Amino acid sequence: MLLGRKDIYANIQRISFNDPLTGLSNRRMFEYVLDREIKKMRRTGKPLSLLMVDVDFFKSINDVHGHPSGDAVLEQIGAIIRESFRSVDLAARYGGEEFAIILPDTDRAQAVSVAERLRLKVAERQFQIGKGCINVTISIGGATWGSRDGAGDMTGERLVASADKALYQAKQMGRDITIFINE
Repeated sequence: MLLGRKDIYANIQRISFNDPLTGLSNRRMFEYVLDREIKKMRRTGKPLSLLMVDVDFFKSINDVHGHPSGDAVLEQIGAIIRESFRSVDLAARYGGEEFAIILPDTDRAQAVSVAERLRLKVAERQFQIGKGCINVTISIGGATWGSRDGAGDMTGERLVASADKALYQAKQMGRDITIFINE
C-alpha cells in the first residue's frame, strides 16, 4: 500500500510540473526554478542566461496542416530541446508554441552559441507530420544577467521581459534568427 502511494505521489508531481505534449517542464516549474536560480546568482555572482524560443509561423502550420500536425511539431521540437541542453539547464514549454530555457552559470557568449546551435538544429530538421514532412524555423530571444549587472536588482519578471523583448525584435527582423540583449 505504501509503494502504491509513493507511485501515486510521484505521478502527481510529474503531472503537475511537466508538459504532457513536449515532455518538458511546464511554466509552473519554470517559474520556481527561475526564482531559485536568481537567488543562486545573487549568492555566487555567476551569470544567468535565459532563452525565449518561439516557433515561426506556427499558426499557419495549424491552419494549413491541422492541429494534430501542430502538436507533432511541438512534440518534435520538445525532443530536440531535451537533447540539446545540459542537465543543469531547465527547458520548459512557456505557453502555446513558446519555450523558455534557463541556463545557469552561462555567460552571454556561451548562451548565444547554445541558442544558435538550437536554431540551426531545428532549421535543418525535417518535421514529420502525418504522412509528410515540413520545414520549421524558430526565433530566439535571449538575455543574460551577471554580477556586474547589479544582480541584486534582478527579478524573474525582468529577466523574462528582457528575453521576450529580444524575441520580439527577432520576430520583427524577419524570424529564424537569434537576438540577445543585456539590460
